[in-house]
Amino acid sequence: MNIKNNKRGFTLMELLITFAIFAVVVTGMINVLVSAVKVQRQMLADQKMVEEVSYAFEYMTRAIRMAKKDMEGTCVARYANYNYTNGVFSFLNSEGNCQQFKLNNSAIEARISANSSTPTGSFFPITSDAVTVTGLSFNNGGSSWASGGTQSKVTILVEAQSLVGSSSINFQTTVSQRRLNTSYE
Repeated sequence: MNIKNNKRGFTLMELLITFAIFAVVVTGMINVLVSAVKVQRQMLADQKMVEEVSYAFEYMTRAIRMAKKDMEGTCVARYANYNYTNGVFSFLNSEGNCQQFKLNNSAIEARISANSSTPTGSFFPITSDAVTVTGLSFNNGGSSWASGGTQSKVTILVEAQSLVGSSSINFQTTVSQRRLNTSYE
C-alpha cells in the first residue's frame, strides 16, 4: 500500500521570515504609540500652563480693574493709582484694602491687607506648581501711575514655561480702571 502525504508544513526559513516581518511591524506600531503618548503628555502640560496663567490673569485684571485711587497715600503714593517697585505691584483694591502681586519661586503670588495700610501677612500663590512662571512685569501702559487727568492703564506681561518638555509662552494684557479718575480738590 502506497500512502501519500499531501500535508505540507512551513519550512523553518518561512517561519523565521514571517516572524521577522511581524516583529518589524509590531516595533513600528509601538513606536507610533509611544510618540502619541509623549505628544499627548506635552499637549496636556501646555493646556495646564495656559489654564494656570489665564486664571492668574483673570484674578489680577479683575482686582486691578476695580482699583481705587489712594487719596491718603496709605498703600501707594498719595493720589496714585498703582505702584510698581522691586518687583511688587501695589494698589488699593475695591474693598479699600492694599493689595499686591509679585513673582516668587516661579509662582505668581498675591497679598491683601485687612485695611488700606501697607499689606501685612503672607503672600499666597495664585498659580500652582504645575507651571513655571519665569517672568512677571507690570507697565503703566503709557499713562502715569499717579495720573490725575488720564485714565490709568496697566499692561501685565507674563512668561511661563511648561514642566513637561520645553514649551514656553508669553502672555500680555492691558487693563484700565473702571473707576474714573476724578479731580481731587
